[in-house]
Amino acid sequence: MDMQTIIADWKANAERHVDRNFRFLRSLKMKNERAVDRAARRLHDEAFSIIDCIQCSNCCKTVSPMFIEEDIGRIAQHLKMTEADFKVTYLEPDELGDLFLKSVPCPFLADDGRCTIYEVRPKDCAEYPHIGRGEIKIEGLPVFTDQAGPFGSTTSDFERTMVRLDTARIMMVIISFIGAEGMDVALERAAGLLTKYAAATKIEAGVVEEYDPEEEACWLGRTSESGHRPP
Repeated sequence: MDMQTIIADWKANAERHVDRNFRFLRSLKMKNERAVDRAARRLHDEAFSIIDCIQCSNCCKTVSPMFIEEDIGRIAQHLKMTEADFKVTYLEPDELGDLFLKSVPCPFLADDGRCTIYEVRPKDCAEYPHIGRGEIKIEGLPVFTDQAGPFGSTTSDFERTMVRLDTARIMMVIISFIGAEGMDVALERAAGLLTKYAAATKIEAGVVEEYDPEEEACWLGRTSESGHRPP
């Protein structure tokens, strides 16, 4: 089976079993976290033993990594360029000032699907797709609920609340496990992305600094009754 057939089959199965997958992910919260972490690592390694990234290269053809200053210095030195010249030649800022490639496919992607700067590639590329780097720690993560029941978690969404083409209102939840520090930056970035990619208007944002199950239930109830979703 060729790579494109494998990927198409995985996508089709994911769409066909949305509810089943969601129930499975929720059930993992009841399992021993160490056993779940071990299984996730094993399945990650198994999946990437099948995938040949060089045959596919779709990520490099369609998605730009974010370049941090350490990346820029390292790659510019490798290419024997100044950091300023590298930025002018290859990068542009987004609405929040983060630097991304001016265009895709990536200019460092060779015709044979290999990365020409692989040894000094950006951190974002080296960690992509940002799974399998360590223990997932599913235990204790929240499940989001409303009056109709659970509708999502930090690892999955339920079909009835998925974003569709006709979706007019959404609620984005950003969870911090280290307190409110830095949340203003995260909220600003989220608002910028919603405006850019979803043509969002009338964006409301707020921070709930401490979680109290009883207080949270009342807070959600009040906002629902008033016809406004929580920020």
